[in-house]
Amino acid sequence: MRWIGRAIGLFGLSLLAVAWSRAIADDPSKPAGSVDRVLADWRAKASTIESVEVKFRQTTDDKQWGEIRSEGRAILGSPPLALLEMAEIAADGKVGSIEHRMIWQARALLFFEMANHRAIRVALEKDLPAAPGWLRLPFLYKMTVEDLKRDYDVELLAEDDRKISLSFRPRATPTASRDFRIGLLELDRQTFLPTRMILTDEEGRSPRTIVPTSIRLNQVENTDDLTVPCLDAWSVQEVSGSAARLFLP
Repeated sequence: MRWIGRAIGLFGLSLLAVAWSRAIADDPSKPAGSVDRVLADWRAKASTIESVEVKFRQTTDDKQWGEIRSEGRAILGSPPLALLEMAEIAADGKVGSIEHRMIWQARALLFFEMANHRAIRVALEKDLPAAPGWLRLPFLYKMTVEDLKRDYDVELLAEDDRKISLSFRPRATPTASRDFRIGLLELDRQTFLPTRMILTDEEGRSPRTIVPTSIRLNQVENTDDLTVPCLDAWSVQEVSGSAARLFLP
């Protein structure tokens, strides 16, 4: 889907990762096992997060459509809830209306095409234990270090007194995100909140770059009007079985 976005080529991303890795290798001050220390510190900060509302800008360098800029909002809540909505930014910098909205709840996923007033309701085979992996990852949301290392190969690429840079490669586990092949994540050194995330697509080609513009923790307001929408006026398509996999993260 075009709104999911692409930002830079995998080749450029690979060069960035290699450069960061070499910088670490050349730095004798890096202690052995420092990635475990970083993950433990990150988890300590994230353990108090019960809900997240983040607004962000996303840049896409699509071969067919050229550069696409988008503005998005994501909500992570408990009991298991995730919401993602995206709007395209015009050439003049104005943000358009919301084009797509996706809502994950327990055994249901709703995908809204706002312009067509069409909703696709996907029946999941089992309860969603938590929000989709790629949304949870920047905040280590409801994830332990053990969960993270079970689902991803994690490497510490660089750190200084301002930021920490990590890479992630999903493992072949049922709970790992299937929406990206390799990710680079920058965290603020003091808060451990994300400042930038780059994800290559599932085919390992074009990633998307996501930069948060505002983050609210443990302050998500009532979202019933969004997450329990009245569908009477919508054209609703029911999807289940193998076709449902097309809509899963």
